[in-house]
Amino acid sequence: MTFRRLALAIACCVFLPIAGAQQSPTLTLAERVAALERQVARLDTRTGIESATRPAVTVQAGNLVARIDALERSVASLGAYLDRVQRQADDALRAATQAQRDAQAAQQTARDVAMRVH
Repeated sequence: MTFRRLALAIACCVFLPIAGAQQSPTLTLAERVAALERQVARLDTRTGIESATRPAVTVQAGNLVARIDALERSVASLGAYLDRVQRQADDALRAATQAQRDAQAAQQTARDVAMRVH
């Protein structure tokens, strides 16, 4: 799997569950926040990064605000991670393209030398 596909897959895992959670009017705010926390935790595990620590689960309004703040930080962290992965993928693609050009030039040089020897 290429870095671009990995980055796209991670982005889909981040944004599709969030969009799905926003479309669930039957869930309470606390349940929606808990679902988002589970999804971010799963993404953290998949990507191998550690987002902000999640507060304990309670239904108090002030605690929900703290949990939402933590989720926002986690999503921002995942976004920064995706940006880094995208830059690395772009760099790897450029390096691979240059390596291919170098190999083609080396093959051409080898052919030229072989023609001169014969």
